[in-house]
Amino acid sequence: MQMQHQLLSTDSIAEKGLEKARRNKDVVEDESMSNLIEDCDALFSRYIRIKYSNEQGMVTCYTSGVEMRYQDAHCGHFISRKHLGLRWEENNARPQSPFENCNMHGNQKVFAQRLEQEKSGIVQWLEEQSRIVYSPTISELKELKTDLAHRLNLVMSKLKH
Repeated sequence: MQMQHQLLSTDSIAEKGLEKARRNKDVVEDESMSNLIEDCDALFSRYIRIKYSNEQGMVTCYTSGVEMRYQDAHCGHFISRKHLGLRWEENNARPQSPFENCNMHGNQKVFAQRLEQEKSGIVQWLEEQSRIVYSPTISELKELKTDLAHRLNLVMSKLKH
């Protein structure tokens, strides 16, 4: 019983500390490189999935044609996200089903064919760009995060709530 009381007290103290930190306007957000990349990834993924959805929030997998809620889709990349210069490039990303993105490794052949149908020469351009080594700075990532949040807000307005 004493142990349980002690745990509750520790939880309560931690909870009060978190509340205080949230209220404290002087608290600086953790803007490390990894956190900014994670934030940009989340914003970009949601942006792409909503951009290609209809007003009801339904999206079609780019490579299989399966329809799903945008919340259930992945943001698939033709060129791997490890290539930071293309990680947040709209021409490199489309909504995909989790199966196509993970189990089929993006279904690259179909992905390439669809991209070429949309924009001739885009696959070659993306492949060339993937050879360029790029490492964003903290300030570039902060700027990107702001831009992605703005773009996401714009596309969110099309969804019927």
